[in-house]
Amino acid sequence: MKTKKSAINSMLNSNVFLLQGGGGVGKTSLVNAYSEILQRNNVPFLRSAYQVKRLITFVKITGYPASTIHSLIKYGVRVLKITSTA
Repeated sequence: MKTKKSAINSMLNSNVFLLQGGGGVGKTSLVNAYSEILQRNNVPFLRSAYQVKRLITFVKITGYPASTIHSLIKYGVRVLKITSTA
């Protein structure tokens, strides 16, 4: 298990990341802190969630706009599929 500080460092060093964990472990507060860092540094980014229920919770708690992954794809955000690590 990573500490919150090491999790944020990993997030800052990634173009895309998957954040998962049980209820109450701090996923939303991590994304909130990460979003604030990116905003302070004028880095463009998108917030998304797979499930609408999670998306609504995130928006309600953080106040940040977000979209479902499906709507990002629908509106032209390209998703790359890696088929080989070679």
